[in-house]
Amino acid sequence: MIKHLIIIVALGIMMPAAHTQVVTNYKRVAEQFYAKGDYYSAAQYYEKFLGGKIPPNSGYSAYVVQKQGTGVASHREGRSLNSELLFRMGECYFHLNDYIHAQQWYKLLMDKDSTSFPQVPYLYAVCLRAGGKFVEASKELEAFIQQHGVADQLGKRAQKELEDCIFVQQQMATSTAVVKVEKLNANINKEGANYAASWLNNSTLVFTSTRSDFNNTFYNASYQTGSGFGKVERMNVSFPRSTQWGTPTFTPDGNRMYYTGWTVAKGGKKLSGIYMSQRIDDRWSQPVLIDGKMEDENGYSSRQPQVTADGKYLLFASDRPDGIGGFDIWYAELDANGRPGQVMNMGPGINTLEDEEAPFYHAPSNTLVFASKGRTGMGGFDLFASNGDFTGSWSPATNLGFPVNSEKDDSYFISRGKNLLQDAMISSDRNSLCCYELYSVQRSYTQVYSGVVMDCETKAPLNGATVLVKDARGNQVAQLKTDEQGKYSIMADAGLALQIGGSLDGYQNGLLTSPASRVDTVYAPALCLAKKPDPFKGKTKTIGNEVSYQIVFELKTEIAPASYPYLDLIAAYLKDNPDVVLEIDVHTDGIGSVKSNQFLSQGRANACAEYLMKAGISPDQIMPKGLGECCPLEKETNPDGSDNPAAREKNRRVVFKIIKFN
Repeated sequence: MIKHLIIIVALGIMMPAAHTQVVTNYKRVAEQFYAKGDYYSAAQYYEKFLGGKIPPNSGYSAYVVQKQGTGVASHREGRSLNSELLFRMGECYFHLNDYIHAQQWYKLLMDKDSTSFPQVPYLYAVCLRAGGKFVEASKELEAFIQQHGVADQLGKRAQKELEDCIFVQQQMATSTAVVKVEKLNANINKEGANYAASWLNNSTLVFTSTRSDFNNTFYNASYQTGSGFGKVERMNVSFPRSTQWGTPTFTPDGNRMYYTGWTVAKGGKKLSGIYMSQRIDDRWSQPVLIDGKMEDENGYSSRQPQVTADGKYLLFASDRPDGIGGFDIWYAELDANGRPGQVMNMGPGINTLEDEEAPFYHAPSNTLVFASKGRTGMGGFDLFASNGDFTGSWSPATNLGFPVNSEKDDSYFISRGKNLLQDAMISSDRNSLCCYELYSVQRSYTQVYSGVVMDCETKAPLNGATVLVKDARGNQVAQLKTDEQGKYSIMADAGLALQIGGSLDGYQNGLLTSPASRVDTVYAPALCLAKKPDPFKGKTKTIGNEVSYQIVFELKTEIAPASYPYLDLIAAYLKDNPDVVLEIDVHTDGIGSVKSNQFLSQGRANACAEYLMKAGISPDQIMPKGLGECCPLEKETNPDGSDNPAAREKNRRVVFKIIKFN
């Protein structure tokens, strides 16, 4: 009895020690995974160390992680948590894009220790933004920037996040009637992650999914116009299970596939490369690495390939050491065997110091679409577009905006429509805790533009004004007349920024830009036309339709630039009134001989006529006459015989006289 009692007591002493050892081992294993950047596994063992629940599926997935544990609430009354552990828990979930749980751990750390990890308020704000709490996120970021500054990389990222918060609120305040983004059906978006779609042919969509065993595998989905997606089957591939596979793309004939292979290299570094396989009957050949250095810690990753629609180029993302920063977009021309030639960086117009990924080239619109973290957006990865081709330059990248982009990650754009956002798809985790799902993107390509043309001064509507509408490239979209209320209305492609010009006899032409919008009906700003200046209004009138003007001359017969504006008004008047013939009478003062004054005045009259003809006026509308010292307006001497310079200046004049209407 005593022996048994001793044994029982001994066991009672040993069991807590054994339990402590097991728990300690959980923490040690978690820290080992954390050090390697395997946040999925680290989170599992940290949760087990803390007594949380562990998901039934273990192992690391290259592109997706399932929800971990039960959050911080279950640990508040349990083990005393130090700051380092709180930080690592937050980091695990943050890197797994599980911002809800990351936010909770960061908040617990901020309440416990506000100084040991100065970056945590920034990370906490990012989690708030990703959770749609833009106002709260902005306040946290403003406080962080005020305290931390923006001189270093972290401060610059905080400033960008603040800009993102402002941008996302502006975007979401805009109506989304033109663009529809809808989650694909449950056949496609089953459990796990479903993302990176590519069309094998017109009736087969291939995408990456973790639905079976939380490892990335390719799946086929049948498609029929009118009935949508039907049966989904695992693709007939037999690649080594030691490597994760994803992001397939196909040559136009469907006989060659490029995709990403992800593995753990020597030393524990996770690397990815681009592989190629040939189609042999109904199977695919073993993968052949064509880009990426995956042997050891000194390697680099290449991933997310896309073949252009003509099969000529391969685009992909890579953190090659000669890039601009992070992952860049690269491209290479493919040879006859499907191998890439010289690899070229897309350059600073596309790539930033942050990550750019998942490129896609839409040939009908000459548009490159890619995901980026380096530009102002709605948060996380946003989709951007740039126009150009592989032989020239690319336009500045523009954000595709809401609802294509969201406050979460949006990537893997594809489109097989004539227009960019027609029959398109994206991958997004906007409605998921952590995982990408597939969404269709469809844009209405008709939009009503309405406006009014009015008099700038009186604000009265102008009936019969001509409205000429062009797109940003200068292509004519429409030409029409305003109605009695000065109104016009046109139908055009949706979402265009339009140049709207107006013209009417007696008015100067007007122009305005109607910015791109997503609403069904765009009400353009009022286009006001100013009346053309009357070159005869306010000038010294003599007889009938005559006006006198002091044209300034240099070197006797050369018109001074100060007189150009008035002669331009005369030219505009004659262009608008082609039935008018204008007599140009030039007078001199009485100094000099009669003959020399006659010669001088005719030379000046001819100079005025030549100026108007160079402005496009027909010679038939102009009659230049030199009248010399004829017809002075005032006597050029005073009663005492002295000279009167003011009178001489008045007598040196040009008289414009409307003498005939054709």
